[in-house]
Amino acid sequence: MTRIDELPSRWRQDRLVCSDAVGLGRSWLEVDGDALVTVAAHRSGTSVAAYGPDGAAARLVTALVSSGRLHGPLHWLTMPRDGDLASDVAATLDVEPLPGWDWLSADTAPPPQPHEGDVVRLDPAVDADAIRECLRAANPGTEADPAGPHEAGWWGVASDDGALLGVIGASRRGAAEPGRTTWHLHGLGVHPVARRQGLGRALTAAALRDGLRTGSPWVSLGVWADNEAALAMYAALGFRTDHQRRSYRPVGLSTTHPSH
Repeated sequence: MTRIDELPSRWRQDRLVCSDAVGLGRSWLEVDGDALVTVAAHRSGTSVAAYGPDGAAARLVTALVSSGRLHGPLHWLTMPRDGDLASDVAATLDVEPLPGWDWLSADTAPPPQPHEGDVVRLDPAVDADAIRECLRAANPGTEADPAGPHEAGWWGVASDDGALLGVIGASRRGAAEPGRTTWHLHGLGVHPVARRQGLGRALTAAALRDGLRTGSPWVSLGVWADNEAALAMYAALGFRTDHQRRSYRPVGLSTTHPSH
């Protein structure tokens, strides 16, 4: 079993690597200079995460494929955007690239936001169906689910009649210190009838604030790199861009959300 404190020293404080390390117990890893690749086996298949600057991650993945140590089909692959896989390597792994996305984190509480006082903590044991109903209209592409095994919490804003107008969830991820966890925000969605009122900003601020208050060293999220409005909103709330990533999905799979 690989633990975060067994990783090469340069990766032990990297927030994304630490966040991903929640799954290291079922992984093997390969290190070559500045590049790190982890390979994890799941019921649904093999997932690969590669890290390293200046194309080093892509070169290491390519070398593992060439040597026969890594082969497809993969369940998922994610790596830096500074070095995309060659098309023949992607074909060998039976994956296709998605648009780029950014991994962000924040470790300070955001300034108070309009409508943040309207955000309430939801109880997934009671509100799961209402959360899913809201997501079907507000964020139908997300894989986030209130009954997921690693959920840390869900928040919502409701209309006067009690129907949820927007929701956001958080899952538990790894941290730099063994035994601790961080929060990763996901499932943010605002019903079309309630958009452009600042509810997404209020939901994100409330979840970030709660995560830091309860001891998460940082709170993270993923966002499409071309979503300039969302990136500006997150920057205003104190998030920084730690990594620029690209994911590769199995050929023909419809799932596309970078942060699930």
